[in-house]
Order: sequence, then structure tokens, then C-alpha cells
Amino acid sequence: MPAAQNEAFSRVLIDRALEFSEWNLLDPHQVRFELNTVTGRADYLLAGGRGPLCVLEAKRQDVDPYDAREQGRGYAENLRAPFIILSNGREHWFWNYTRADQDAYRIERLPSPEDLERLRLKNLQPPRPLLSEVITPDWLRSFKSDLTLRRYQIIAIDTLCRLFDNKRLRKFLLEMATGTGKTLLCAALIRAIRGKEQAPSAPIRDIRGQFVWFYDLTSDGFSLDDKRTPIEANDIPDVLAKWPAREEGPNSYRVPIEKIRENDWSLAAGRYKPVTATAVNHDAPADILGDVLKLENDIVRRGNALLKTLTADDAD
Repeated sequence: MPAAQNEAFSRVLIDRALEFSEWNLLDPHQVRFELNTVTGRADYLLAGGRGPLCVLEAKRQDVDPYDAREQGRGYAENLRAPFIILSNGREHWFWNYTRADQDAYRIERLPSPEDLERLRLKNLQPPRPLLSEVITPDWLRSFKSDLTLRRYQIIAIDTLCRLFDNKRLRKFLLEMATGTGKTLLCAALIRAIRGKEQAPSAPIRDIRGQFVWFYDLTSDGFSLDDKRTPIEANDIPDVLAKWPAREEGPNSYRVPIEKIRENDWSLAAGRYKPVTATAVNHDAPADILGDVLKLENDIVRRGNALLKTLTADDAD
């Protein structure tokens, strides 16, 4: 496929992603295309009520959009846009480049106009350290009265906050045993980060899609025994392909937020998994009954014949 078609296809996907995030492509006050700058031509300029918000640089699908960071920065600085999006249609990177402590990071959906306006205002307010908030056992009770953080969970959160503040780490791996409250700990940590306006993905509100995406992973490419031998069956490539658009398929499905709310926010996949009914062709009831009567008549006929034979043998 020629490179020009490749990038054209990427722009089709980008246009759809922008529309999904409530950008009006036909409104030049919101979206402008192919703007010439001192350093080159910017593919998209996203604007709000107070002027430019974001430069969006489009790349072919065989190009890593992250590599266009400096190209996008040149356009953004010339157009005085505080944010940069780098995308090849399938993979999106967001960069709040005016913040010296932030690098570009992956996002799953493009930010809406409201998202960018809100983040622009946050840029005007310096973030407070995460450790400035004292996390207590009742940290989450404002959301649900029976949620209580345990001491080891609070210690873990404090440790992460300290590394976030002092060493500027942004990636963490927590290893916790089954039943130790991993989901609860993550919820508390998210609240701490969002409450302090520190979250890198703060402008991206996935819940705006109004559904939760489930995937029934049945195989990861290895056998389920202790040997973990490589096997042919592997759902992971399909997961990665469907994840960006949360596509539905034989193993994946979407559940509306309203339905999850009705189930007390339970994310147990079994409650929502679609049940597929397979149509089975049956003969007409009259035909089935006719066959049964034929079998019954045949049994009676054969039984009478056998009885007649036995009676004759007894007479001899």
C-alpha cells in the first residue's frame, strides 16, 4: 500500500476518533486542518473558546507516532497550543509539553474539548505533593460506607506517593496475594492522584463512552499446566487488536454503565456475558408423532409374531 494511502487511512481513523470525543470536524472554530507554520505544516489544530488547545500530528500506521514529538512541539510552539497529540489512527500519544515533568504518554481515546479546557486550567495551578494528603482507613467511605483501607494498604499507597513525589517515578508494579484488596488499593491510589491533579491521563475520561468492555480470555499461548508449554491457541493478539476501539466479537462484549450501576457496580463478567442461542431444526410435531406410531405398530407386529411362534412351540 502506498505511503500516501497509509496516512490517508490513518486520518480517517483519527477523524472518527475526534468525532467520538465530541469534536465537530465541520466547525473551523474547533478543528482546523493543514496549517502552515514556520517549522512546517501542522495536520490538525484543535481549538477552544480561548484559542488554540492542541496540535495533532498524524502519521502512517507503520510509523511510531511517539517519534514525532519534536516535530509536534515545533508546530505547537508556533501556534501557541499547550498540548500535542501524536497518532497513527490506532495508537495515540498525549503530551502536555509545557510541563517540564511530563513526557508524552499513551492514551486510549482522544480528549474532548472539555477535557483539554480543564487540563489547560490545571496547568495554571502547580500540583501539590501526593504526600500532602493523609490517607486514613476511611479514605473511600465517601463513595461507599463499608469500604475500609487496611494498614498494609495505606503503607503501600504512602510508599508509592513518596516515590512519585521524590523520585518522579510514574510506573509501578505491585505484587499482592489473592484476597489482599488489590482493587481497593488501586481505587484509593487513583483517588489520591486525581485529587491532587497529578494523574497523567487526567484529561481522558473513559467512562464517557458509557460502557465497560469485557474480553473472555481463554488462552494466552501457553498450556495451563505447570509446564506452561507454548501452544497455538492465543487470544492475546486479538485482545490487542480490539482494545483501541473496544471492538465486540466472539470473545468480547460491551456492557452499558446503567446496567453495571443496576448491579451495584459489580464487574463480575459472568453477570453480563451474552448468551448465544443456537437454533436447532426439528421435524414437525405431527411427523414426529407419526414416526413414533409407526415404531409402536412395528413393535406390536413383531411382538405378535414372536408370541405366535412361542405359542406354536409350546403346542408341539
